[in-house]
Amino acid sequence: MPPDNVHEEIVAQWISKADEDLSLSEHLLKTNTPYRSAIAFHAQQAAEKYLKAMLAHYRLAFPKTHDLAGLLDILVAGNRDAASALEELVDLTPFAVESRYPGDFPVVTQADITRAVELAQLAGSVAHSVLQV
Repeated sequence: MPPDNVHEEIVAQWISKADEDLSLSEHLLKTNTPYRSAIAFHAQQAAEKYLKAMLAHYRLAFPKTHDLAGLLDILVAGNRDAASALEELVDLTPFAVESRYPGDFPVVTQADITRAVELAQLAGSVAHSVLQV
């Protein structure tokens, strides 16, 4: 287990990267860019990184994964209320990989990206509250 100062720095780095992804997705949404899958991807990435920041805060080990349901399952051990408040984040999981490549994934709609950004904002709000950052 890393010393407290190193541990706090790791959590801060996760939050910083998450904030960056959230800010980018919000900016792209406001500019009406046609790159909807990119907006959804960055919203998913923000939510994923906020979850990982909380997991790191609680010193809960997590795998390299984009599976938000799996990360939420781990978070229950550290903060059941936060995990419960964020259960809808699972809807963002397909935007991590499936929507980034051509294939069978449906077109990402305006409603999809609006909801994706809202869910990422919720994740940010919960993470910032929990971590007091």
